[in-house]
Amino acid sequence: AVLGGYFGVLGGVGYAGWYTSFASAAAVGYVLRTRHGFTSLPRAVERCYGPWASGCFSLALLFRLWNEVWSNASVVASFYGEVHSTNWWIAVALSTAVPATYVVMGGMRASLVSDQLQALLGVTMLFSILGLIGDDMPGGLGEVWSFSPPGGWLDGGGTLLGAALIQGLTSYPFHDPVLTDRAFLSRPRTMLAAFFVGGAIAATFIILFSAVGIYGCYVAGAVKNGAPVDVARSLSSAAFTFINLVMMTSSLSTLDSTFTSCAKLCALELFGWLRLEKDARPAGKRGPLAPADSSVTSAHIALGRASILSLALAGALNLLADTEALSATTVSGTMVMGLGPPVLLLLAWRFGAPDGVSGWRQAPLAFLFSFVPGIVFGALYSVATAKRYFTDEDGAAASEYRYEALRESLIDRLAMGTGPYSLLLGMNVIGHCTCFGGCAVGFAVHALVWKLPRTIGEPTVEDPKTGERRPRPGHKQGGDAEEAEPAQAVGL
Repeated sequence: AVLGGYFGVLGGVGYAGWYTSFASAAAVGYVLRTRHGFTSLPRAVERCYGPWASGCFSLALLFRLWNEVWSNASVVASFYGEVHSTNWWIAVALSTAVPATYVVMGGMRASLVSDQLQALLGVTMLFSILGLIGDDMPGGLGEVWSFSPPGGWLDGGGTLLGAALIQGLTSYPFHDPVLTDRAFLSRPRTMLAAFFVGGAIAATFIILFSAVGIYGCYVAGAVKNGAPVDVARSLSSAAFTFINLVMMTSSLSTLDSTFTSCAKLCALELFGWLRLEKDARPAGKRGPLAPADSSVTSAHIALGRASILSLALAGALNLLADTEALSATTVSGTMVMGLGPPVLLLLAWRFGAPDGVSGWRQAPLAFLFSFVPGIVFGALYSVATAKRYFTDEDGAAASEYRYEALRESLIDRLAMGTGPYSLLLGMNVIGHCTCFGGCAVGFAVHALVWKLPRTIGEPTVEDPKTGERRPRPGHKQGGDAEEAEPAQAVGL
């Protein structure tokens, strides 16, 4: 809606560009399951790039999950009072505590069931809102898509779309465990179809919701008036309720999935490196655990629940500082651009087998030479776009960039395209090229100079149609690689 208030319908299309993440995540999950036999993305990263890469990858996932908590809580809270007011904090607490509570009690099953109900309610409320907007526009709902405010929309909608497509197709999905965890559920072909259809539906929802921002500019007679809470207050009380419910259901759906992924990440993939009591793995065996692994005990479940509560608290406390919800997408997506090259390299990775060909060598530098430059580019963008919020002489809310000189310097050197997101596009084009180059150099170092052990593949892979596991060529049951658990199991 905010971007709809900047660029019209092109703003909605631009934000929908990030939803190409569904296709990228689905493709990676499908190949890792049916060709390589892995049961999660972190296990594949650990196998090919080693424990240091696995640790960095897990920290990137935690960063994303933390961003999801505070950004969604702040959007819901904006409907209930001024920032940092008592009602605002109550809304933050409730919008965070409710999904945390039912996920602690029900795990991923609770998240999957609630997602269906929330999606149905969200779509119903969206069409109700569109109906109310259409009734108030002289030319009906069709006028929303052709409306242009005095002076026109801001330049740069296409620039935003370009940045969104780069991130969505090459890096953004791989730091979002909410997506990648679900790429390892259900049968591979069912998952693939669900991701493509679900991604298309979600993108359509986003584009339609940009009508809220466009309508806000119609009412105000000027651009940059698309904040959902402000538009809701300009409509009837019924419309305010509908828009509030859309934002609330969207937040609940996102946060329950976020907490589920946090529990899996912390309890199984991070604490999997520890050998807790009743660990059934062979002596010395460490690394990420699968949900159905026999070594998963009540201690792991307790750790998962504790991680959910910790993330909820950490996300809420971040709102003590000045934040902007959209930065949870633009900044975090830029910060983790270095995840894309090594994850995409997994698609072509050649694994060895005890009775077959030799695999490629483990290549931690291929991951680190991509990941670290991405962090540098992301940190620069984060600092350059950081804002300070204050009240001006007329008592109105205002903001300014904290480091204007740095921002202008980076724009002069790196910006591409036009409009407010030209620096985002430029840093992502240059940054992604740097990360792909770094990944290639790191891989070459291990292939030619620092020769680490060769990677052995999983002994079984999934049948694309049935999801049943079958032996890989060159492997015997009980081979050197750890036997994978059925991917259909829905655990913590």
